Amino acid sequence: MKMTSALILPAAAVLSLLGCATVGGVPGQPEGSFGGRVMYDPEVVLASFGEPNFERDAAVAKTYEKQLKADRDEYARASRCDGNSPSGQRTARERLEGTRAEPRVKKECPPAKMAQPPDVQVLVDAMPDGIEVVEGRVRVTDGAGYTLLSRVQWRSVYGYTGVPKSVIVSELKFLAHAAGANLVLMSFVNESTAKARAAVALLLHADQPLDPSKRKVGRVPTEI
Repeated sequence: MKMTSALILPAAAVLSLLGCATVGGVPGQPEGSFGGRVMYDPEVVLASFGEPNFERDAAVAKTYEKQLKADRDEYARASRCDGNSPSGQRTARERLEGTRAEPRVKKECPPAKMAQPPDVQVLVDAMPDGIEVVEGRVRVTDGAGYTLLSRVQWRSVYGYTGVPKSVIVSELKFLAHAAGANLVLMSFVNESTAKARAAVALLLHADQPLDPSKRKVGRVPTEI
């Protein structure tokens, strides 16, 4: 993991969770589900609002990385169990000795138990009343009941053809939970109908659940 400064905001933690990209799907999970998170190596820039708090940023980054590693380890465990142990086939020793093969029971393979995305509300290209973006700056009305915590850029290092949007939304939920946020305002970058190459997001804490009728169109600025 590499730590560096953001260009605009003062406190930033950069996660370069690089490694071997997994090319297969998670047993029992389609690519677009939350299980698909192990298929992409994310590069994440996390920047706190307000006074610099590098220790907090590092803690959020570590929590996110730890959960992602746990899911990848679980995926690897399930992948090693192929459930195809032979039955009724002789080993080399049995063939040499002319003995019959003992029946072999097919190995049971428990499905991968991936982490469920946290209960975090997500708005795409929308802003609740009390929050607006003016000339690239985020403004929160006093008394609106929202606290800006962090700003995030998420992209997959190997997502040249795009990452399923459902996977990106799930990853931002994990990041929000690690940062103590319960609301994500996000916009996709270089998107198609089902996929995107990246996303930008604001992580907030909302004092009250959002009123679905009180929201307006608004994209998160792409520059951090």
